[in-house]
Amino acid sequence: MGQDLGEKHVEAYRSQQANILMTRENDPEAPIIRSAPILYNVKSEFLQSQYIAKDLLEALKIMKYGDCVNCIDDIGYDPFFVQYSTNASLQTYKKLCAKPGKTCVSIDSTAGVVKRLDVKRIFLHAVALGVPEGQFSITHMLSEVSHTQAICNWLMMWRRLRAPVPDACTTDWSRAL
Repeated sequence: MGQDLGEKHVEAYRSQQANILMTRENDPEAPIIRSAPILYNVKSEFLQSQYIAKDLLEALKIMKYGDCVNCIDDIGYDPFFVQYSTNASLQTYKKLCAKPGKTCVSIDSTAGVVKRLDVKRIFLHAVALGVPEGQFSITHMLSEVSHTQAICNWLMMWRRLRAPVPDACTTDWSRAL
């Protein structure tokens, strides 16, 4: 049941079960249809069983040295941050920088994209490159703080990955950037 719930909303699952068990239009709700709170618990337990680890930092550490060995660049605890990029995005960026013409990256910070952590809010910082086909992201950082030092450390980590310095950079005019 948990697997079925993992892909559906609880109320949609209850409605589907009611349609199967209740044959007539005015039938009372079948007593074997589980209540929404029970189904929410079953769904939550199933989803938690799919986690790599119960602790967020432990899960990130497992990912950094496992499946995401070349994606997660750095992790910090106090304040919390995780810096990540992919080899494909870095290689694409390097190829585009090698072409004639100017390269201009955009750096942006947004708060409130991650929920349900023990901290008040998490900022998403991203570097993106504009190309004729559109924009693609190069590197990211999720961080509990959004101040100049944290952003500087993130961009220095990106440079340590041998990312070329762009010809120009645009920002959203935040104080930290």
